[in-house]
Amino acid sequence: MDKLIASIQAIILALKKKETPVWLKLSVIATAIYIISPIDLIPDIPFIGYIDDLTLLSIMIGILNKGIPEDILEKAKEEVSRRRSRNQNSDPDQVIDYDDFRRDK
Repeated sequence: MDKLIASIQAIILALKKKETPVWLKLSVIATAIYIISPIDLIPDIPFIGYIDDLTLLSIMIGILNKGIPEDILEKAKEEVSRRRSRNQNSDPDQVIDYDDFRRDK
């Protein structure tokens, strides 16, 4: 589970970089809007209604893996690893990281 969370954090960091293609950022936004939206291709009845959401999410994950440039994703993974090791050595009550709010990344 820890590896999954680290991967998600790396993808989010990579999407924040200006070098990441705009079309990729827009497709993530569109996917999020569709999944949150009450309007679906298949109504959200138990189990069956979530198939379109899960399918779209799976496709989006594949697009992210192929669409984010490798060097940007690698730098994001290194950044997440560095942050995690730094946070493990710090006070556990400290939950806000100043670097998350900086605009000049």
